[in-house]
Amino acid sequence: MDDVRVFVSDATSCECTKLNSLLQTGEVVRWATRPLVKLWCFIDTFNLLVSLLILAFMIFWLSRALENPHLADSWGNLGTKNTRAVVCSLPFFCIIAYLAASPWLRVYRLKRSLYIITSKRALVLERKLFSWKTQSWKLAKNMIISSDVAANNQGRLVFWQSYNQQTMLDLSYSQEGFLYLRDVFLAQKELRKAIEAKRMRPNRSSGNLI
Repeated sequence: MDDVRVFVSDATSCECTKLNSLLQTGEVVRWATRPLVKLWCFIDTFNLLVSLLILAFMIFWLSRALENPHLADSWGNLGTKNTRAVVCSLPFFCIIAYLAASPWLRVYRLKRSLYIITSKRALVLERKLFSWKTQSWKLAKNMIISSDVAANNQGRLVFWQSYNQQTMLDLSYSQEGFLYLRDVFLAQKELRKAIEAKRMRPNRSSGNLI
């Protein structure tokens, strides 16, 4: 079956068309689901606190700059002193807006994503504003690097991760996989079934030739 709507009833025709274009010869959809849409998590709370701290600092800094003509004069010829102060603060307010809106941006992204298990691969399909983002991993026995399970079986299955820290301030950490699962154990079960079916296929074809 190559229609993802068998598993995800609200899958759009665009998602189905894109998925069908990604499927290889003989590859079929075995299971699919939408990511768990959760508005608030730890990283969202952290981003909100950081944005509030930056906002408080910017309000204090901007008020001091507008009150101090000598400080405003040192910022170049961008018009009036008030205009210079506001222009110099705009990048910081953009950062604040992005951090504060990050929970809703993530929800928007997850609502337009699909987790898919085919007869050959595990796929993440995400529809962006003007393009598509796809990630894929070949089915293998040890493809799950790590897993996290929270209450109600919610959690993540990690297929790839990178951790690099050269200094205390230079930290790079990222994960890829099914990161917002409604039911981790169901996804693991479907993965095992797909991996076993893939492993058994060559044996069956060899037996037919005898």
